[in-house]
Amino acid sequence: MSTSFKPAGYNSVSPYFIVPEAERFIQLMKELFGAKELRRYDMPDGSLMHAELMLDDSVIM
Repeated sequence: MSTSFKPAGYNSVSPYFIVPEAERFIQLMKELFGAKELRRYDMPDGSLMHAELMLDDSVIM
């Protein structure tokens, strides 16, 4: 296989968290682990639909 199945900058496995209070989870990851927010997609009502954080050399969603 000559082409990669993953986007540049992503590891082979990226954890995907589904949590009841996503905003608090994101803030916790930033404060405790120094995570950086890469992408964020909000719903029309302003609620969070999807976010991606860089934690060291890994992307978590």
